[in-house]
Amino acid sequence: MKLTFLPLLTSGTSLNDAYQAMQWYMKSAVVRADPANYSLIRAPELYSGFVDNLSYLADLPDKFPMHEISKQDEGIWGLNTVDPYKTSPGFEKLLDKVKKKYAVLDSRFGIVKVITRHEGLADQFDFSPTSCFCDNEDYMHPYPPPNKSHGDRCYCGHDISCH
Repeated sequence: MKLTFLPLLTSGTSLNDAYQAMQWYMKSAVVRADPANYSLIRAPELYSGFVDNLSYLADLPDKFPMHEISKQDEGIWGLNTVDPYKTSPGFEKLLDKVKKKYAVLDSRFGIVKVITRHEGLADQFDFSPTSCFCDNEDYMHPYPPPNKSHGDRCYCGHDISCH
């Protein structure tokens, strides 16, 4: 389990604005807030949206739906939402139960607190978006051009997405 902070954007945000938010916050992902749920949008999904001539975050698939931590979750699982690391086994068990890799803990001022099931899931977001990313669902990583381009395969066997 790990806690990270990501930009929170609405589903009506343009892909260009989402990319700028990634650059501004030096993160390779954002959280899309729909009226009913949250979704993690990583750089590879955003880049694929550009290639497919999509316009808004709402146009992107819900590849990584997120669980929203509720007061009921806090009570059932004994979660400490002020210092999540004190109850990390509870968060891990909850995420396993709901079959999600990511959860929204809280959001304010355009930033969302995200709990990840494994440390590496959070670590992959801690750098600015680069030209290309490998679309590995367990550990997305930057891929330096010019040897590869959008749609090529990474050495780990996953697709590469470029912007």
